[in-house]
Amino acid sequence: MERRRWTTERVALWLAVLFVLGGALDAGWDVAHGVGDRRVEVRGELDVDEILRTHHPSPPDAPAPDERFPAGYAYLSDGHGTLTVPEAEPGAIVAWSILRLAPWLAALAVLAFLVPILRAAGRGDPFARDATRRMRAVGSLLLVGIPAYAVIEYFAAEASLTHGVAPEVSPVLTLGVTDVLPGLLVLVLAGVFARGVELQELERQTV
Repeated sequence: MERRRWTTERVALWLAVLFVLGGALDAGWDVAHGVGDRRVEVRGELDVDEILRTHHPSPPDAPAPDERFPAGYAYLSDGHGTLTVPEAEPGAIVAWSILRLAPWLAALAVLAFLVPILRAAGRGDPFARDATRRMRAVGSLLLVGIPAYAVIEYFAAEASLTHGVAPEVSPVLTLGVTDVLPGLLVLVLAGVFARGVELQELERQTV
């Protein structure tokens, strides 16, 4: 029986599997507690002006903000935080639970697509017949899933947010090139795999 060698790729794969499984279990534990306590969490920007008014009120004769702090003085200008909403509505709890688990479930799906490719590469066949299909599936999942997650998270936070609490947290929808770049890169890599499969088939036919 051939003894398996612990290559760098195999070690990296097992570390990724352990990390994703640990994250999924932690998210599941958090969701279980959230459902039991009927609470959801909302992430967004903090109302810095409200925080300063509450914790650092200025007297009527106080100087303007630009005059109050000397050059180079560090002060609060913006910030992000997580607001816990107790006694949330059932719909908000369901949406939050799905969003909490979704990244880890997507990571498990990506690993499920990549493991056969890495195993085939370990057998000396990096350009297996289904490698291109699997890479395209991963690229499409990332290209659509990452922006969709940001949009759904924003609207779910808006729907479950309780206004009038301090400090105020405002959900923010930010979509940029970093949200679509991973999917595009994997799709480009899928094209490289497709070319590799073609060359490998041509080599087999000419031998």
